[in-house]
Amino acid sequence: MRALFVQISGIAGVLTFLNNLWHNASVERTVFLSLAVGLSIYFVLTIGDNVIKQILSQPVPKVPEDAKVKNETLGNSAPGTPTRRPAKA
Repeated sequence: MRALFVQISGIAGVLTFLNNLWHNASVERTVFLSLAVGLSIYFVLTIGDNVIKQILSQPVPKVPEDAKVKNETLGNSAPGTPTRRPAKA
C-alpha cells in the first residue's frame, strides 16, 4: 500500500507543480506548494490506512448467551438485526 500512496501523492504533487507553472507562478512558490500537497496527501493516506488496520485488528465482542436466547425468541439471529415488523407510519 505504501508504494501506491507514494505514487498517488507524487502524481498530485507533479500536477500541482505543472498547474502553478502554467499559471505563471514563481518557481519557489511552485516547488514549495507541490511538496506540501504531495506530503499532505501521503500523510493523510498513511494515517487513514493505519486507522483502518487498527479497527480491523480489534476483536469482535462476544455476545452473552442470555442475549442470544432473547434474540432467538424474538426471531432475530443477531443483536441489532432488524425485525420483520412493518414500520409505523
